[in-house]
Amino acid sequence: MTYEESETDLPIPEGRNCARIMGVKRELFVEFEFFAGDPTLSVELILPITAFVEFCSVNDVLMIDPEDKEVAIAYEKLCWRHSVKPGRPDIVLAR
Repeated sequence: MTYEESETDLPIPEGRNCARIMGVKRELFVEFEFFAGDPTLSVELILPITAFVEFCSVNDVLMIDPEDKEVAIAYEKLCWRHSVKPGRPDIVLAR
């Protein structure tokens, strides 16, 4: 993804930490892009599912829906497999 695509295609509010799930690895890890309060400042990270949920909670992350439907399905399966309620972490943590 180029800088221009990131800035124009994603609904990232200024001043808000956001994340977008990009994939699931080895049926254990969540690959995601984290935007640190600025749509132009991002980093790609990979964390185990439980660490990902904690990371999102601690950093008050607003989730951006995955662009790929297969990624969304893989994430939901990962949540069920590891006893995490499926859904976006910002919604799950609000329950």
